[in-house]
Amino acid sequence: MKSTRFTFRFAGATLAAAAGLSLWAPVKPFSLLQSEAAVQQPEGYDDEKWARLLDDTLEYEEIPDLIEFFNPSYRSAADAVESNLKDSYELVEKMREDGKEYRQQAKGLEAEGDQIYSAQYKAMGRSLSSAASTMEKALDKQARRLDQNTLAPIRYQLSSAVQSLFIGYKQMEVNREMLEKMTELYTDMLSMSNTQSGIGMATSTDLLSAQVSLTSAKNQLSTLNNSMDSLRRTLIMLTGWDYTDNPVLGEVPEPDMSWIDSVDREADKVKAIAYNQEIISLKNTKKENRTVKDIHSKERSVTDAEEQLRSNMDTLYYNLLEKRAALQAAETALSQAELTWQGNQRRYQLGMLGRIEYLSTEIQYIQAKAARDTARMNMLQALNEYSWALKGVVPTDL
Repeated sequence: MKSTRFTFRFAGATLAAAAGLSLWAPVKPFSLLQSEAAVQQPEGYDDEKWARLLDDTLEYEEIPDLIEFFNPSYRSAADAVESNLKDSYELVEKMREDGKEYRQQAKGLEAEGDQIYSAQYKAMGRSLSSAASTMEKALDKQARRLDQNTLAPIRYQLSSAVQSLFIGYKQMEVNREMLEKMTELYTDMLSMSNTQSGIGMATSTDLLSAQVSLTSAKNQLSTLNNSMDSLRRTLIMLTGWDYTDNPVLGEVPEPDMSWIDSVDREADKVKAIAYNQEIISLKNTKKENRTVKDIHSKERSVTDAEEQLRSNMDTLYYNLLEKRAALQAAETALSQAELTWQGNQRRYQLGMLGRIEYLSTEIQYIQAKAARDTARMNMLQALNEYSWALKGVVPTDL
C-alpha cells in the first residue's frame, strides 16, 4: 500500500536531480522506499484531501498528486536533490542559531557593563541573521527556478502519461463489459441454433456462424483480460502502490465539452510556447565566441520550434472539435439503438420476434453503448492533451 514519505521543505517545492532524467528506469523496490523514511503530510495540504490520497482507491483526479508524492522514480530523483540542499538549509538554521546566541551573550555583557564587547556581539548576531536570511532567499529562489524549469515539466509529463494510461484502462473495462455480454448472448444464440438445427429450422451455415462468433468473443476477452492485468499493475506502481496491491480504480470524470467554447486559441499558443521545455532550452543555449551565423541559427531554431508548436496547438484544437462531434454522433446512435431494442423487447414479449432476432438487436444495443463510452473516453483524452499542452506537454505523435 501507499506510505507517506518525508519531503524536505524548500519554498514549498521539491527539485529534480537533473534534466533529462529517465523516470521510467528501474528503481529500488517500493517496499524498500517505504521503509527508508516516514511520511509526513505536506505543509498546507488539506487534511481530508490527504486522507483520500492515502486510501486504497486510485482516483483519476488524484494522479498529479500521487505522482508528486508517491511515484518511486520521481521521489527518488527529488529526494536526491533534497538531500544535497539539506546541508545548505541546515547551515542557514545554524547561522540563525549562532546569531541568536551572540545576541543573548550581548545582553549578558551589557548587563555586566561591558559595552564594547556587547556592541561587537550584537553586530555579529545581526550579521549572521542577515546572512542567513539572504542565503535562504537565494536558496528559495533557486528552488523555485529549478522546480519550474526542471521538476515541474517532469511531473507534468508523468501525470499526463499516467492519466492517458488510466483512460486506456477504463476503455478496456468498457470493451470487457461488452465482450462478456456478447459472449453470454452468443452462447445463448449457439444453443438456440443447435436446437433449431436438430429440428431442421437452422442451416449448418447458421450454426457455424454462431460458433465462430462465440469463439471470437471468448478469444478477444481472454486477450483483453491479460492486457488489463498488465496495464493495471503498471498504473498502480507508477502511482505508488506495490505491484501486489489491489487498490480500487475509480471512475473517469465526464468530459466538459462546454470548455471547448471558451478556448482562446491565440492566447493558448502563447502560453504553450512559454512552458515548452524544448523552446526554453533553445532560447537558453549559450555558446562561447558566437558568430553572427550562430546567432541567426539559434533564432531560426527558436522560430521554427515556435511555429511547429503553434501548428500542433491547432491540431489539438481541431481534434477537440472532431472528438466532440464523434461523441454527439455516438450519443445519437445509442439513443436510436436503445429505442429499437426497447421496441423489440415488447415485440419479443408478445411473441412477434424470435429469440435469435431479439438477441441480435440486444447485441447491437450493447455495441452502440460501448461506442458511446469509447467516444466519451476519446473526448476526455483530447481535452487532456490540449490542457497539458498549455503546461508544455505536447503529444509526440502529432
